[in-house]
Amino acid sequence: WYQRRVRDTNYFTKFNLSMASEIPQVSVVKTVTKSDSGDSKFTLYKVAIKKQTGNSWFVLRRYNEFHDLYQTMKSAFPQEMTKVKFPGKKLFGNFDPAFIKQRGEGLNEFVALLFDNEDLKSSKEVKRFFGIDKQSTDNGENFNYNTEESVNQEVEDGIDL
Repeated sequence: WYQRRVRDTNYFTKFNLSMASEIPQVSVVKTVTKSDSGDSKFTLYKVAIKKQTGNSWFVLRRYNEFHDLYQTMKSAFPQEMTKVKFPGKKLFGNFDPAFIKQRGEGLNEFVALLFDNEDLKSSKEVKRFFGIDKQSTDNGENFNYNTEESVNQEVEDGIDL
């Protein structure tokens, strides 16, 4: 009985550790440029996440949030992050449609590289950023997870995503 119990515990531990590998599709699917109440502009990047189980959701992130994740991951996983490219900043012309498209493609590559590496995609930082930690309590319904309350309100007030 004891050996069986230990085997069962190991099985569940391995199952829980492999939860991140259940997420085969993660990509930046849309960008929207918006103005906040102070008339400063920003661009939101919509990232779609779809599990093999069929559950899907999206998160909305600004470039600086992606950049913060990149810096955090570089500190936490310096060896794994050596191959990861990140799109640079630009002082002028940030809202040029061609630049936004190019940056979105760069962020999409960044996301793909994160999810290609088991250590990176299993990290608490990546799970938190993409709302994967929130999915453990999901009952199968889709949801939208945003980090900033003001962005939530902006989205509810008229961004067609």
